[in-house]
Amino acid sequence: MPDLTALGPGKLLSCQVQPTAEWRDVIANRKIGPPDETALLVVDAASADGSKVFASAVENGETRVLMITGGRRHEILRLPKPQQAFGFDFDGRWLTFGIGYNPASQHLWTAHAWDSESTAEPFLVADNREGHGGPWFFSHAHKGKAAWVQGTGEAVEPHAVHLYDLATRTDRIIDLGPVDGPLFFGDLLLWRRLDLKSDTGRFKAVTLDGRDAGLPDALNQAQPDWYAAADDRTVVWVTKDPRTLYAWRADWPGVREIARIEPGVQMPGMSFPKVSGDLVTWTSRTSFVTDLRTGATFHPDRMAHTMDVVGGAFVVSYNGAGGTAPPSVVPLGELPPLPSC
Repeated sequence: MPDLTALGPGKLLSCQVQPTAEWRDVIANRKIGPPDETALLVVDAASADGSKVFASAVENGETRVLMITGGRRHEILRLPKPQQAFGFDFDGRWLTFGIGYNPASQHLWTAHAWDSESTAEPFLVADNREGHGGPWFFSHAHKGKAAWVQGTGEAVEPHAVHLYDLATRTDRIIDLGPVDGPLFFGDLLLWRRLDLKSDTGRFKAVTLDGRDAGLPDALNQAQPDWYAAADDRTVVWVTKDPRTLYAWRADWPGVREIARIEPGVQMPGMSFPKVSGDLVTWTSRTSFVTDLRTGATFHPDRMAHTMDVVGGAFVVSYNGAGGTAPPSVVPLGELPPLPSC
């Protein structure tokens, strides 16, 4: 990466637009929580239709993990300071997440699952409190399966991709080595494996029962770095050159460049993409949203506003508004396409 300070602030090179008044109105009218909410409410996951929202309410160092639906709140668990909950996903029944025990170390965590049908206590899925080094913990859930990557403590095969059956509570390691980022692409589990000779990432895949699966040529030829995301229809990724965000769908003629930046101080590179339906959110110091229907990208003027797609919802958080402004959670079906350039 070149010296970013010599490149200027950075800028978006692809189509940039402002959302319509309808977009802004829908977002403004979809705030969750009362305006006098005293806890900081962080949206962590949502159902496919956006009707169930999972959030962490943080107040005086204590964290309450909540399910919010129909204006009602159900407390799933409560964590004392300094424990933190993170890395959530929800597949329509099962909520998966991690608990961190030391804010100074990303490697001290446990993973848990909660059944929204039985509403019994969350149960332990994985334990990394020995502190084996590895990537940031993110869980992924789909059709009763959960996946994550975990350090092994071994130098030769430092990371393991896990595929866990939430009903039978059985764990399976499906790959060992320089691996990261498992994600569900429909009924395939994808992950990224680094080719140490070429220093290039490649996608690998298995079925939900752990059998090796072939990939379309477009994904076989992709060279993902450690940032990628998927839903039932779309895979998005960034390569080692973090200036371009790529996407692919089976009904497209090929891979598309969906957003591109000129790196600089304000936009150091693309990272942390997420995709749901026709919206892709990504980060380059601040947050952006790209609409696959029109190819347009919106970037909020206020750095305190962050945007994310979570399950079937578009989430706007207002981090700078006193720290406790309720976030907006909009079902994706309520948002019209962003304007075209």
